[in-house]
Amino acid sequence: MGDRDFIVQHNTARLVEVWLDEWTQFYYTLNPRAKLMIKGENLTERHELRKKLNCKTFKWYLDNIYLESSLPKTYKSLGQIENRGVRLCLDGMGEKGSIVSTAENNLKKCYAALESHLLFFHQTFMFTNDNRLVHGDFCLTTDETNKVYLRGCSDNEIKQIWDFSESNGHLINRHFGLCLDRNNDCTVIAACDNLSLSQFWIFHNNFRWQSPFNSV
Repeated sequence: MGDRDFIVQHNTARLVEVWLDEWTQFYYTLNPRAKLMIKGENLTERHELRKKLNCKTFKWYLDNIYLESSLPKTYKSLGQIENRGVRLCLDGMGEKGSIVSTAENNLKKCYAALESHLLFFHQTFMFTNDNRLVHGDFCLTTDETNKVYLRGCSDNEIKQIWDFSESNGHLINRHFGLCLDRNNDCTVIAACDNLSLSQFWIFHNNFRWQSPFNSV
């Protein structure tokens, strides 16, 4: 990283720490090295200045000024999605660090608390209000082969829509009527089975501003 890039990212991290309130941890999850840049740095003076000026909250800023912000505000869940049967989590990154575009290697050991793991963002999925499972710019998708993978999100793609049943933890693909299931370390869709723990999914809301969905 060049000196200029370091200065920009360092100053951005300082801004985030002082101004983003509950969204601070979300930023660090997407930019895990940013927190290391200001580790041990004393920002008390900046916090006191904000308090003295009686500044608005960051939520107020999102709601009233920066309405087009891509920061998540409305959704059903944001965080890890865990398979109850094997305690593995959906993971958006492949073995070589690229977005998983096939069914391979998309269930991995659940990372610990987001403060302690630099790769936590690999397992951060948003369950949107229109029932899409979103990782970055990609949506969880399936096809006639029953494989499950990430593809670019499309408003017209019904194969990217998943209905969640709180009673049995099922994620049901709306197009095929089949349930998200585990096959070794991969995900597939299969006929729904109320007794199958491999089809039971738990949403973890890992960010402080959230209200509970079915997280534990």
